Amino acid sequence: KKPFVFVGVKLPMRTLLMLLICLLGWSAMKAQIDQASESFAIAKYQECLDLLEGDYTPEACMLRADAHHKLQELTAAIEQYDLAEEYGYPNLDLYLHRGICLVTLELLDQAEIDLLTYFTSNPDNPKVHYYLAAVDYYDANYREALFHLDVAIDKDKSYMDAYVLRAAVLSAQNKKLSAQKAFEECLDMDPNNERAMLNLAIIQLDLLQPQKAIELLNQLVKMETEYKAEALYYRGLAFESTHDRDSACGDWNTASELGDEYATELVEQVCEKGKKAPRNRRKTSVSF
Repeated sequence: KKPFVFVGVKLPMRTLLMLLICLLGWSAMKAQIDQASESFAIAKYQECLDLLEGDYTPEACMLRADAHHKLQELTAAIEQYDLAEEYGYPNLDLYLHRGICLVTLELLDQAEIDLLTYFTSNPDNPKVHYYLAAVDYYDANYREALFHLDVAIDKDKSYMDAYVLRAAVLSAQNKKLSAQKAFEECLDMDPNNERAMLNLAIIQLDLLQPQKAIELLNQLVKMETEYKAEALYYRGLAFESTHDRDSACGDWNTASELGDEYATELVEQVCEKGKKAPRNRRKTSVSF
């Protein structure tokens, strides 16, 4: 057979056909990833995963990891981030996204390595400063946490999460009055910020201001919030400190029904056995 001439290069027909098949396959795969990216962009994360099924290119693994991350399927997300790295995903955002996922899992040593890897080339990104501060907060390195949060806020004056975490760090340093002021400033910026509301109420309890705490927690309990059980737990403590045990036990019973184990313990110890409510506080899940 006569060889086929293509751009000055002689290729056998079979080779040309193989090249065309590969090109068509690549085009179809690229179109599939583009479609999955569009689904991800409009928060259709499960649809995104369905579209990527069977595709293990580095880009597909990264996008799949981000979709699992958004669905709070954190272990699956880590597995896909690891595959994306193994298969040669070229962008450093992999380390930022995986670092954030690892922070959520409280795998702090691994998270810090990823975040610092991203930080070396992207030191001006406020998000990496925020999550480095989160690692420092968990590790009780409060001065370092405040440094990163100040940088994050300087880079993005509207970074609400950074303001809330900064207030939480002040509280952890036992600077209750400064923390109270910081959480109040958060609520001035965003009156419906649930984390700021709950943390401010906790500080008001610490500062022996139960009535203020009750007023704030009343607002939070009325909201459609995932923190309702915690709000009821703390409102119960506030009622108990005003010698209103009936209201306190009512809140703890409701919180217990919502699955709050701390409230269940208070129902048993305080409401049923008549013991005093503990002075120590639980660790709130919305510290940052």
